[in-house]
Amino acid sequence: MLKVIRREGLSREEYALASFLQGGINKKHPHSLLVDVDIYLSYVKEPWAYIELWEAAELWKQEFAGLAVYDLQADNVSINLAATACAAEDYLGVPRALLDRFPDMPVLFDAADYTGSRAWRQKQVFDRYKEKLNPAGLVHQVVLGADFRLELRDYAIFKGYLTFFTDEIPEDLAFREKVFAWADRNIAVYGWTADEIAFLKSVSSYGNYVVPMDWSANHSYFSGETYCKQQLRQKNRTAEPLTPGKHYVAIVVSDGDNVQWLERDFATTSTYGQRLGSPAEYKVNWTISPSMTSLCPDLMQGLYDKARSDSFISGVSGIGYTNLMTYPESHLSAFARLTAEAMEEADLSCLCMLDNVDTLADMEATHRRLDILAAYEQIRGGIWELDPDRYSSGSGRVLFSSNGKPFVSVRFSLWHPSNRPGQVTREWLEEYIRQINALPVSPNTIDGYTVLNVHPWTMEGKDLDYLVSRLAPHIELVYVRDMLDAIRENVPHEDAYPAQ
Repeated sequence: MLKVIRREGLSREEYALASFLQGGINKKHPHSLLVDVDIYLSYVKEPWAYIELWEAAELWKQEFAGLAVYDLQADNVSINLAATACAAEDYLGVPRALLDRFPDMPVLFDAADYTGSRAWRQKQVFDRYKEKLNPAGLVHQVVLGADFRLELRDYAIFKGYLTFFTDEIPEDLAFREKVFAWADRNIAVYGWTADEIAFLKSVSSYGNYVVPMDWSANHSYFSGETYCKQQLRQKNRTAEPLTPGKHYVAIVVSDGDNVQWLERDFATTSTYGQRLGSPAEYKVNWTISPSMTSLCPDLMQGLYDKARSDSFISGVSGIGYTNLMTYPESHLSAFARLTAEAMEEADLSCLCMLDNVDTLADMEATHRRLDILAAYEQIRGGIWELDPDRYSSGSGRVLFSSNGKPFVSVRFSLWHPSNRPGQVTREWLEEYIRQINALPVSPNTIDGYTVLNVHPWTMEGKDLDYLVSRLAPHIELVYVRDMLDAIRENVPHEDAYPAQ
């Protein structure tokens, strides 16, 4: 029977120990140990029983050859060094403050033995263990100040991945390049970073992608590779013809690449949960990470099952977060294949991409990349979120692949400039309502179709309900898949901007 440790009542040191313990035990005995944190226990489908942390430690400590000791301090990479050692060897990671609880176990690794700068300490441990680590994935987990995270290392230990952290300083960058040169290509870098734009550029340049999940827990238990690999099914899967005489708007909620958000408050207090609790009924498209098919498929199916008039598309930029226009073209075919396979498992057919509008300047290169993606039957087409103007820099432009699949950029983005939820005013919404209601009926040109992005970190469900309630009768809300099909069928296959 599954054993579950309560997070409530544990100190930070004890919670860290629980994560290291479950990573090692689930690696040896799959699906044996879970930590009851956030709402993860609600995803469990098998019988389970609570166990106290120290009872679990006593039960399983003989499974380990010895201890990997570390100092649990913010701005100290010690915990990542220990996670790497535990991923490579049969060690249990223990914070130094709890070492006296294991008097009969030898210390086989001590992070304090590795001195010097953050990069130098990590390099020494990496060089020691790299032959025993799994190069098919990486965990990049923040250790800075208030952003210090205790989660995710159970998954790194379970998978045998290197756990490291780098910032945008020369010594860290040199170590990061060393790691990326060693690792496989077209792999996930799980976790997060201190500088999103710079880190993403670095990851993308090596032909890899990011899966944001630094708050994520329990993936040593939920991993779909051993837990419950399955074909997932959405509701609202049947294509619907569009009503004649309308302007068609697809509302798309961004940031679904953020796995930790999907797992935690997405369907409770956050945007999707607010949507489910609203009496208003209208079509909304949600971005979601196809990587969930291996990370936590039961959760993904649970989100699908809750849907009312909701449909899901692949979050940026496919199987993981990357900028497709700067992804090495030599690796893009493999990325497209992995994306198409994961989308098929996840019952997704439309792709959402994120780039800077300047990267589309070379149209020949842009079309080559679209053709690589569009070659897969599973990928129907997609939408494009284009910076720097809060995803709307594409102004509604459509680009077609050589086989006629449309990729439509966001025309309007509901992203409040305050970047703070609760700051949206009726006056601010009314300006968007005015612009949307002025859009023409023109089904045979791109003028007749609009992608409206919704930024979930600044928009609340009630704001979207209000906007929708004020739309003119000639505005019809549609699913992305039906919009893409209509554009492909009715609009000339030539790249174009809307006339207005």
